[in-house]
Amino acid sequence: MGPYVTSFYPAGLSHEEAISGEGYIYLAFSHKDNVWPDLPDLLQKQNLGAKDHYRNPTIEYIDTIERKDCQTLLRVIDAEEMGNTIEYTIFLDFPKVIIYMTLLSPRDKEKEYLNKLQWTAEKLIKGNVVVNRAGKPMNAEFNPITE
Repeated sequence: MGPYVTSFYPAGLSHEEAISGEGYIYLAFSHKDNVWPDLPDLLQKQNLGAKDHYRNPTIEYIDTIERKDCQTLLRVIDAEEMGNTIEYTIFLDFPKVIIYMTLLSPRDKEKEYLNKLQWTAEKLIKGNVVVNRAGKPMNAEFNPITE
């Protein structure tokens, strides 16, 4: 699994304020390799993690946006221990990488924030960064979706 890349939360709030009650989206990715070969494997491993973390989580998959350049999937995780928070993760399954964004939302803003998550996933432009042996970026390529 790749690094945590970025996070999104309402302007004017600190990271801690957003996590503790206002809503928060983080973006991460997983290169497809021997350890994380495909989306079903990633889902299985993440879902096992949720089942280890929560006593009896509900894990569902619901309809979401469609993209021309990748398959999409939207997962919902809910558990009693989550209190006023619900988790949505949208997965963008590209040939060599899976990009996913996880929303932690207060239940009273769930629909509004879910729309923002899906809008962000719809507009996301996948890029490739070429790095040298030291891990320093050498080149970046961005391929916007063309209609």
